Amino acid sequence: MPPRNNSPGFEISLVTCSTDFFDSGGPNPYGNNENGILTFCPETAGDRIRIDFIAADIKSGDFLKVYDGDSVDAPLLLTINNITALDFERTLVKASQGNPQGCLTVTFTSIMMSVPNPYEGWFASVSCFTPVIEPGEPQDLFRNDDPSGDEIETFDLTENDGAILNGLSPFEFEVTYYSNEADASSGFNPLDPMHSNTTNPQPIYCRLENPTTGYSAIDNFLIYVNRIPDIFPVSDLIACDSDSDGAVSFRLSDRHESIFNGRESLEVLFYSSSDDAINNRNILNSETYNSTGVPEIIYYRLIDTETGAYSIGEFSIQVIASPILNSVSEVLACGAGNGTAEIDLNSISEQLTEGQLDLQLTWHSSQEDAESGLNPIPNILSLGQSTSLFVRASSAENDCPAIAEIPFIFYTQPEISLKSEYYICPNTSNQVVFLETGLSENDYSFSWLFNDVQISSADEPFLMTDQIGRYDVLIEDFRTGCIFTNTVEVVLASPPSDLEILTMPTQFGSNYQVTVNTSGSLIYSFSLDGGPFRASPIFENVLPGSHRLEITLEGGCEVLTTTFVILGYPTFFTPNGDNINETWSVSRAPGITDMTVYIFNRLGVLITVLTENQPEWNGSWNGRDLPSDTYWFQVEYKEDDTPKIANGYFTLRR
Repeated sequence: MPPRNNSPGFEISLVTCSTDFFDSGGPNPYGNNENGILTFCPETAGDRIRIDFIAADIKSGDFLKVYDGDSVDAPLLLTINNITALDFERTLVKASQGNPQGCLTVTFTSIMMSVPNPYEGWFASVSCFTPVIEPGEPQDLFRNDDPSGDEIETFDLTENDGAILNGLSPFEFEVTYYSNEADASSGFNPLDPMHSNTTNPQPIYCRLENPTTGYSAIDNFLIYVNRIPDIFPVSDLIACDSDSDGAVSFRLSDRHESIFNGRESLEVLFYSSSDDAINNRNILNSETYNSTGVPEIIYYRLIDTETGAYSIGEFSIQVIASPILNSVSEVLACGAGNGTAEIDLNSISEQLTEGQLDLQLTWHSSQEDAESGLNPIPNILSLGQSTSLFVRASSAENDCPAIAEIPFIFYTQPEISLKSEYYICPNTSNQVVFLETGLSENDYSFSWLFNDVQISSADEPFLMTDQIGRYDVLIEDFRTGCIFTNTVEVVLASPPSDLEILTMPTQFGSNYQVTVNTSGSLIYSFSLDGGPFRASPIFENVLPGSHRLEITLEGGCEVLTTTFVILGYPTFFTPNGDNINETWSVSRAPGITDMTVYIFNRLGVLITVLTENQPEWNGSWNGRDLPSDTYWFQVEYKEDDTPKIANGYFTLRR
């Protein structure tokens, strides 16, 4: 660089491809306050200048700069400042591919100092080079397939021009595209930049060329057609018109599962026409779509959310009228005497369908069960309280059942004072039985039947009769309309067909329990030895001996009187002349034979022997009254021809 050129400096252009480049001092230090601009340009068009800085020793405040072009307006490539020869590393700077002239511009400025500059400046070698074309990296191109699904689309290959030029001037370099590497290498058969792919994906080869120099480079990339999502069969969407007005709301999203078919990264939009689906306009509400009842086709756009590619599908929506049931406002459930009402749902089903033989009806306890058809209840039903049941009417022709809620109003049977049985006593005349319901004719109406035949003029809450048989009374509640039926039997009082009297213990006790077992369904009362009548057939603390049993029916009809004997003995007797308990004996009973009783005093002396001819003892021995004391006895007898022996003791009291 020339020396001693003070501000504003100088500007020099030099065309060369081989020279050494020093500062103004050459191998010696450069001067202070120097400014200058030197431009190097290549001798051959298309070549580029390169400067190899071999050494540099520049003080702080002084600047050496290199620009990529023929002026300082070009991009700055290098700045050298505040560096010593020991610290400097050799640096090569070259004109870039985007620099069409291939020139480099060097500027140098040094500040003014009061002493000579001790820094030696720089030494560099200037030369030219023919650049090798280095295209940028092209990007793969993508297009979404149209709904036809043919996977053929038109690509604008020039979308990769900028990436391939990588900053090179489009006026100096040319980009062309080819279907194979051989054509790209030769430059023959370039493709139309608006290219439709022939395979998917298809490789495309690009050629970057400088027409001036003839230098070129090739690279490649792929063009892809994004496939549209597959369309799977989607069944018709059916809605039931329960009120037959034709207006039904559909939830189109119910078909999401069939449309997606287990796939992810998809979105679906619904339309009323294929044109709307293709142009993505007038999107329908997928949760609420109101139909007028005419069968329609719903179109949908199935979108791949990762690529945006979409396909067009369709399915039908249909409105099906549900069966029409007759109105049944409520059903009376009239309770019987057991607190429940038996309901025959078959008869109510007939009212609801009124001859529609193609309908199948089932009853359910909840609306959910009725809608699903699950858990049907029996058609013969017992109710104990008011409730609502749900009936489902379905037809084999469609899947749209009708659901109706039917209230069942339960009314309990009034408290009726009739008994289940009334009795007419045997061997009596002109006996009348009074059948009384206990209800008021102001609240109820009455109708009496005898053996299933209505009794004329019997419309009062009571009935008097002397006839044996079955009587039914039909009672209608004026308030509810419920009809209640009660049945009673008027029967002839009769003794039990079988009678069994049991004693515990079986023989020779001093205290017994007596149980009377009767057969039949009649309810009897029992009296023992003239005591009060009682419902219980069990008597406690019964003494041995002969007893009288009386059996009556409700109302006091006596049906049986009998006697029985308990084989036993009194625990004491009092032979004192008052005619009470004057003698002691062992009682006899049926089935007991050959009885002999031996009586001993406490010393074991035999006092007397009792037989069938002499069954009692008066308390004397050899004509003399014996004193009060405890005496022992032994009984020998046969029971059903089996010999037996029993022992015991008793007390004589004076």
